[in-house]
Amino acid sequence: MAQRMERLITGSDTLRMLARFLIVGMAGTLLDFTLFTLLHIQFGLTGLLANTFSYSAGIVNNYLIHRRWTFATRPQKAAGRQFAQFAAISLSALVANTLVVLLLAPAFRPFFADQVHASLLAKVCATGVGVAWNFLANHRWTFGEVVQLDRPASIAISLRALRARREGE
Repeated sequence: MAQRMERLITGSDTLRMLARFLIVGMAGTLLDFTLFTLLHIQFGLTGLLANTFSYSAGIVNNYLIHRRWTFATRPQKAAGRQFAQFAAISLSALVANTLVVLLLAPAFRPFFADQVHASLLAKVCATGVGVAWNFLANHRWTFGEVVQLDRPASIAISLRALRARREGE
C-alpha cells in the first residue's frame, strides 16, 4: 500500500498533484476541525465566529502548502493575486457544498429513518463535488500556466487592427 501511494505521489504530474492536493486537503480539514473545536469549546467563541476563523486558517494553510508543494513545479504568479484566486475558489466551493447539502438532504430523507443520516450522505456527496471543483479550478486557474503577452507584439497587433479599421472606413 505504501509503495502504491508513493507511485501515485511521484507518478504523472497530474496524478501526483491530485494525490498531494488530497493530502493537503485532509491536513487542512484536520486543522479546520481542531481549530474550530478549540475556539468554540475551549475559548467559547460562537459557532459562526469559530467556523469563520478555522475555515480561514484552513484556506491560508492549504494555499501555502499547495504553492510550495502540490503545484511547486508550476510557474509562480504574484502571491497576492494567486492567493485571491485560491480564496475565491475555496469560498465558491463552500457555497457549492452548502447548496448540494441543502438540495440533496431532503431528497435522501425518504431512504433514512432520520434527517441526520440523510444530511450526512448529502454532506459526503457535497464534499466530493467540492474536492473536484477545488482541484480542477486551482489546477487550471490559480496554479495554471502563466500567460504573458509580449507587450511590443500586443501593441503591434493593436496598431495593425487600428490601421485595418481606418482603411475599412
